[in-house]
Amino acid sequence: MLVLLVVGLVGLGAAVGLVWVLSGVSGSAAVSGERVTAEVLTSTSCGAPDAHDTVRFTAGGETREARLDGCGHAEGETFEVVVPAGATTVMMAGAVPEGVPLATRLTALLLALSAVAGGVYAFLVRRPIGSRRRSPASPAVG
Repeated sequence: MLVLLVVGLVGLGAAVGLVWVLSGVSGSAAVSGERVTAEVLTSTSCGAPDAHDTVRFTAGGETREARLDGCGHAEGETFEVVVPAGATTVMMAGAVPEGVPLATRLTALLLALSAVAGGVYAFLVRRPIGSRRRSPASPAVG
């Protein structure tokens, strides 16, 4: 009975670990910021070193200008950007990850599976030999 308790606790621990990793508590959260529409003011050729376009956007009720983490857009072009708090450079909204990365999710899933497999293995190893099923004796035919 104690072994079943251990297997159950291992499974519970695996589930808690899985939820913890997938919730973003472990530091794998996406870039946060306000999504706004921006217009390109000046365009920079992508061949130049440190090439960044300049964009204008309205965030928090005020119109601001900032560098775009990108280059080669047409002047007057509009698109969504993400404005991180206190940053001087904005990023295109489509280039910012919105959730937990696939590698992190896969790691969490494999962690949970290995914990459950370890618990089941411990149950099988610790099970007394006498408790294994034996085939019932065949009745004598007479």
